[in-house]
Amino acid sequence: LRAFCLRRLPIEEAGDALSEVFLVAWRRIDEIPTDDTARLWLFGVARNVVSNMGRSSRRRFRAMARMGGLAATLAPDPETQVVAASEYREIMAAFGRLALADQEVLRLRLWEELSVAETATVLQCTDKAASKRYQRAVSRLARATDTSVVLRIGPHLVPRGGER
Repeated sequence: LRAFCLRRLPIEEAGDALSEVFLVAWRRIDEIPTDDTARLWLFGVARNVVSNMGRSSRRRFRAMARMGGLAATLAPDPETQVVAASEYREIMAAFGRLALADQEVLRLRLWEELSVAETATVLQCTDKAASKRYQRAVSRLARATDTSVVLRIGPHLVPRGGER
């Protein structure tokens, strides 16, 4: 969960997000599944927390820009911080242009290494829908990049990162 938050938020916000995930879990302790899906339930909570923090951050930057005439510049996203190798630049640029839903399904499958069934649980959809979303996201990413780069990287289209 820590790596999940680090990959999606600036380092200074990831710890707060992780704390919020466990606060939500504590408050909703009776709702946590008692079987193997408890881990996936926590990923779902983390996904919601990260989304909320991202929206709050964007609102804060826009408000600062309006109030002080500051340029609304966001801190580099986790992908930018993690990706240093030049061979990933094209893929990451295309990844950033994908819809947020496509980015999320790729992150869940490739970074978090979740199965289709686990991804479906986190996204709260059917296995078939999760599989189709993943296939479409991979296709969109492949169309947006040089195909030879995508084929060379193979199953790991998006570099792993976030370990600090």
